[in-house]
Amino acid sequence: MTIEKYLENKKYIIWDWNGTLLDDRLHTWRTGNKLLKSEGFDEVSLQFYLDNFTFPVSEYYRLLGFDVDNDEYFKKLCHYFVGEYMEGIGECSVKPEMKEILKTAKSMGLKQSILSAADQESLSIMVQQQGISDYFENIFGLANKEATCKISRGQQLIEILSKDYHKNEMLIVGDTLHDLEVGKANGVDVVLVSHGHNAKERLLAKHDQVIEV
Repeated sequence: MTIEKYLENKKYIIWDWNGTLLDDRLHTWRTGNKLLKSEGFDEVSLQFYLDNFTFPVSEYYRLLGFDVDNDEYFKKLCHYFVGEYMEGIGECSVKPEMKEILKTAKSMGLKQSILSAADQESLSIMVQQQGISDYFENIFGLANKEATCKISRGQQLIEILSKDYHKNEMLIVGDTLHDLEVGKANGVDVVLVSHGHNAKERLLAKHDQVIEV
């Protein structure tokens, strides 16, 4: 199923970034394994990652065995991860098929923004590096590096957009079950892509609008 079907009667797309537009699945998994190794834990398989990665990221780290209840330690882990991730981000690019969808949506007259759990500074750098900033009216990241819940941040963005658009004219496109949670919490339709950070089977078990591109 192509995404064009879901763009009918929509006027605004809210994109997730990591794993949806940016093809960083392998880079993120490898960076996570680097973190695990640095802390003396066993590395995990890609399938384990896709089957278990979740938001807030603290819950995934808890599953891996990290003491996420120690705030100082958890923040140290997150800063280490983001530092290592950003150091190697040059190997990642926007998935070509997604770049074409951005172009298609623009040609259809749809407006577009980004809503991400990445910290605002890193997100802005990544989007600029990819040379696609002009597609987006808003680039919304989080204020911290802990990749916490983005529901409230989504509410802020949707409140801004609601001045000009009805919620039924908006569409969230993401790659994880958390994107589905954001949509449900805010009353906005969601389409999930299967090439990101959650296994396709996990997505299909919770949502019937899952596409391959």
